[in-house]
Formats: sequence, C-alpha cells, structure tokens
Amino acid sequence: RRWLLPVTAGLGLFAVVVAVVLLMTSPSRDGTADSAAPAPRTALPSAASVPGRDPTASPVANQSPEQIWRAVLGELNTARSRAFEQADESLLGQSDAPGSPAYNADVTLMRQVVAQGAHASALRSDILGLEVRSDQTNRTVLRVTERLAAYDYLDARGQLLAHQPAKAPQRHDLVLIRTDSGWRVSESIPVTGN
Repeated sequence: RRWLLPVTAGLGLFAVVVAVVLLMTSPSRDGTADSAAPAPRTALPSAASVPGRDPTASPVANQSPEQIWRAVLGELNTARSRAFEQADESLLGQSDAPGSPAYNADVTLMRQVVAQGAHASALRSDILGLEVRSDQTNRTVLRVTERLAAYDYLDARGQLLAHQPAKAPQRHDLVLIRTDSGWRVSESIPVTGN
C-alpha cells in the first residue's frame, strides 16, 4: 500500500496536465469560433494546421474558446486514462508531450503501478474552472481548477486491489505545447493562494 501514495499523486498530476492540454487547444481567429475568451488571447493556432487524426483538433463552430478548451482537455484526459487503463506506456504520447516533465512523471508513475501488478480503472477529471493565462502559436498556459474523480487499482484479472476516493479540487497552471500530433500537456504547475 506504500506505493499507492506516489501513484495517487501522479494521477492527480496527470489530471491537471490533461485539463491544461484541453484548455490549450483552440481554433484560429479566422471566424470559426470567434466568441469571447475568458482572458485576453494572442493569435490562436488553427486546428486545420495539425496533420493526421488529432483528438485535440476538432473545433466546432459556435463554441466559445472555453468550450473548445474543455473539449480538448477532455480528449487528452481520455487518452491518458486509456494509457493507464491498459498500462501501456506507449500511449502516454497521446496526452503528454514526449520528453516533457508531464510525460516523464507519467512514465515513472505508470512503471510504479505496473511493478505492483496493477493498472488503473477509468480516470475522470472534472474541470471546475479554466482561464487562459497565455496563448501563443505553439505554447499555451491554462489555469485549471479540477477534481479527480474516484478510481480503482485493478490486477490483470480486473480484481480490485485498492480504491482511491475522489480528490479535493486542485488548481494548476497547465503548459500545453503544439506537437505534430496536436496539443499535448508539457507541464503542470501547482498554484497556491489566489
């Protein structure tokens, strides 16, 4: 059970990173989703400029930037959850920027979980608030308040090893970077105070 504390902390970090990534993806200012933003924004990247099937590049007309970022973070969270559910390190690149602090932390966390013969059940992070702090062509910083829902650690047969209750809401600055595959979480920085 001593391994659960670092694993739980790592999953919390992942949830924050996913929230930031989702908030970082937004369409260009070419009129496809030209709504009021939660904070001043610089030029937004065009989703059309991201090649291939990019789960973070599917803006919908008539959505606010906040709605688009929430959708992006939701897709990144789903990708991260899938990696931990399957205990497949190679899938982490679908949510985290390879080589980034977020990616390295998730790889370490996953290896700890796998070493215990476990994998996680589906992970769900509820975004309670988000604010775009900085938005550049290839880098965005989102301030996200999120809560990680309860989840379980399961063995290879799907039997319960440990249950983790829902976490208290946490606030982080998520640094998202644009990769050839779309927006990915690079770093999650805890925010304290106001």
